[in-house]
Amino acid sequence: MKKLLLLLFGIYFSLTLFSQNSAITKKATGFKNGQSQYIPEENISTITGVNTPVRISGAKHQVITENTMKVAAAATKFTSSMNVFGVLNSTSKPLQFTPNVNIISFIHRKSPTYVTSPFSNSGSVVGMISSNNGISWDSTCVWTNTTSIAARYPQGGIYNPLGNTNKNNAYLIGCGPLMDPAIGWTGNFYSSKSLNGAGTPTPGIDQQAHLNASPTIKKHSLSMHSFSSIEGGFVRSMGLILNDPNSNNPAIFGLRGAAMTKGQFNAGAFVWSVDSFIPCVMSKPGGGKYLNEKVLQAWDESGTIGYVVLLGVSCGANPCQQSYQPIVYKTTNSGSTWALLPQTTFLSPVIRNRIATVNTNSNLAVPYFDVQEGWDATVDNSGALHIAATVVGAYSSHPDSLDYIYTFGPQQYKHAYGGSFGYPTLYDFKCNSIGSWGVMTVDSMGTEFVPATEPSNPWINGMFGKFELGTRIQMSRSVDGKRIFYSWTESDSTIVGAKWNIYPDIKMKSFDNTTFLSTNRFNVTTGTNADQQSYFHFMSPKASGNSSSCNNVPLTITTNPIADGSLPVQHYYIDHASFCSSTYTVPTSSTLYPAYYPLTSGCNVIGLTEDFDGKSQISVYPNPSNGLFFIQSEKEKINQITIMDNLGRKVFKEANFSNDNSMTINLDNFTRGVYYITVRLDNNVITEKLILQ
Repeated sequence: MKKLLLLLFGIYFSLTLFSQNSAITKKATGFKNGQSQYIPEENISTITGVNTPVRISGAKHQVITENTMKVAAAATKFTSSMNVFGVLNSTSKPLQFTPNVNIISFIHRKSPTYVTSPFSNSGSVVGMISSNNGISWDSTCVWTNTTSIAARYPQGGIYNPLGNTNKNNAYLIGCGPLMDPAIGWTGNFYSSKSLNGAGTPTPGIDQQAHLNASPTIKKHSLSMHSFSSIEGGFVRSMGLILNDPNSNNPAIFGLRGAAMTKGQFNAGAFVWSVDSFIPCVMSKPGGGKYLNEKVLQAWDESGTIGYVVLLGVSCGANPCQQSYQPIVYKTTNSGSTWALLPQTTFLSPVIRNRIATVNTNSNLAVPYFDVQEGWDATVDNSGALHIAATVVGAYSSHPDSLDYIYTFGPQQYKHAYGGSFGYPTLYDFKCNSIGSWGVMTVDSMGTEFVPATEPSNPWINGMFGKFELGTRIQMSRSVDGKRIFYSWTESDSTIVGAKWNIYPDIKMKSFDNTTFLSTNRFNVTTGTNADQQSYFHFMSPKASGNSSSCNNVPLTITTNPIADGSLPVQHYYIDHASFCSSTYTVPTSSTLYPAYYPLTSGCNVIGLTEDFDGKSQISVYPNPSNGLFFIQSEKEKINQITIMDNLGRKVFKEANFSNDNSMTINLDNFTRGVYYITVRLDNNVITEKLILQ
């Protein structure tokens, strides 16, 4: 077993591995070394005549039987871009569905053959719209300027006036970072264009460049995450609050928080302003903060309830929280005021039995949110927040070493791929309206994030390096929020011959928040022309259709025949992922609310469990046992106990009617193995591991 340092200091970087000692490797990363690489794209030749994805030479196709069904008919080319750099960030939202005008939109850097005016270069941004579910598309330019302020990583969607159903009254929005190749990141662009009439290669009158050197609104950087548009309300983009976006030094880079840029429509243009979210997080010993750049936002359909989600190590975290975990702000008044939600401990038996403990304490497990695989957020019909992510075990809870996780084998996988739980697992973490957290296991994955150093990684960047390939976890919902959709990419390891996600298909599942039924696992692209070639996919944050019958979820992929990201790439629309009522057949159950198991409020230490504010302490003995267990609470009354098996299924529940602080349980008739008991006290919830032998 080895240890890996994740400095999570960027999104898609060139990686440099170097030996720290015989057992530790460090992943040294820097923002400028990968994500911000500039290629003189105007000199790149064009690939023509490519209408369908082509499997890379050497990829052996094999039909694998799995509990899935094909829900996509085809991947249809609908546009292209000068290179792949504009789609690397999976938390960008360039693909959107806008319900009342029934338009699918896609914002991208222009194709090699599309000539924008008055300037035409790789930094010009084009919007594609379809009013017939992707059968046909119209293109229109939303941003163009000189090469000194070229757009990068664009995202956006449609602003629709309240109650409008006419496309001609709506506006296409584009935004993203700006780059000068001689300087680096110079600011951000925000543009809009009326959809009245056919598209044109000339942008609209509303083109705004908010530059770092001469800020007209509060200075912010890299506005490329989690675009959102509320009908008749604000359009919003998430970026970063930092000191110098062009520095490779974490201390100088100075990431301090998230920036929410808000656009308010006014007389044919948008007035932009910035809200800041700067949480208290722990500092790294060499400078910089334990904070990640992949920031999220999520809103209900009315735009009343909203969330901002950052990832970091909060000040005052207990030992089980001292890792990269969600930091959540919530509004219930459309963003007029925000409240920081109390910290939780992202542990439950569902998670605890799938992650390693820290190196210094075999009883202490610390969840580490692994956003190299992507993560996303949405809001359901009850106003509850859902976060989709994978979790691994942190290597250390020491304040100087919180970037470390375990790796396994000579390949340095992040997962052991052995036993029942040694696989990447996709979770849905839910925070309900009163601030209680629960977790649901969505699915496990057979392959994982491919580092740039992996020789089998097929995607080169044109500069003697490669692109990292994550699973790009994303979420969508029905317009009314009753159904939630999850997507990720995964490869068939029997074809790849390893656990790397190098020949991906799009996998999906869905959960109905009213019936508490989920679907089986769907393979969206197997058997289509995108089979094993579903690279750099995006999923719309909203699905079309009706949650009482069928929903269609817009998806795109981006690729070219030789997997060279510096050359032109083609964008394909997936026609289409469809989820109907008959597909929701898998029942779920829970102790907190259906489908979601409660997260502990304290810190879970096996053997003797105590929350670290000194309020509660329990003992479970003997452990292991032949069947009879005694539970003793030193300070509080025991109200209820719940027992789950090693698969997270509830197998026993009992209330304590004796009004004291002890209980006895007899599991003599249970199958021998590992169980987890959740003990509910007056002011705490504690989870213990039980071994029945």
